[in-house]
Amino acid sequence: MKIITRNSDNVVLFMLDDSIDVTVTSDDISYSEHDSVLDRSVDNTISDLNSSNATVHENVTVPEGAQPRRKTFDGTTWADNPNYTEPLDI
Repeated sequence: MKIITRNSDNVVLFMLDDSIDVTVTSDDISYSEHDSVLDRSVDNTISDLNSSNATVHENVTVPEGAQPRRKTFDGTTWADNPNYTEPLDI
């Protein structure tokens, strides 16, 4: 998997398949993926992440049950995010 983390705290923000091309610039991070419902390619831009505040880790083995924001990843070690809180049930 490709894992996108925030540099300041290593929180996992996105988990993408290794086959997805990710482009990181000084302005943003972008990627395209196939939407099976729409049956077409969808372009995505993450405008608040860029080469100065985020890292893309490639070919990462993800532990069972890992989800964005619940975990941190420093390029080697996975850990629970100490600041994660469960969403409220409404």
